[in-house]
Amino acid sequence: MALTETSGSTTTVGTTETNLFEITTGGPKYFSGYAFLHNLTATETIQFFVYVYDVNASAYRLYQGPDDGLQYSGVQGSPARFVVPVPSKQFKVTTKMTAGTNRAITWVLYEQTA
Repeated sequence: MALTETSGSTTTVGTTETNLFEITTGGPKYFSGYAFLHNLTATETIQFFVYVYDVNASAYRLYQGPDDGLQYSGVQGSPARFVVPVPSKQFKVTTKMTAGTNRAITWVLYEQTA
């Protein structure tokens, strides 16, 4: 199996849900990644949402979100946050701030193929 860094960037996050990354072609593969929260300040809260695609309904479905522990507040002692491996042909990870100001976060996406 080969592990490949697919992409990475910096995204500015505000109060509207914003895509960090979205995979719409290829696969099936395993995807995972990191979001780095080293820029978060004491008064800020950020949420993440992981969606998988339901091919039968032609719609994204929430796989993990803030209720599953994907909400972080304040300065992070361990700022690297792991996105669990998702087996899929199509999925996306989004984020939004629920407290504080717009914040730039960096991230990286990996894919694993046979």
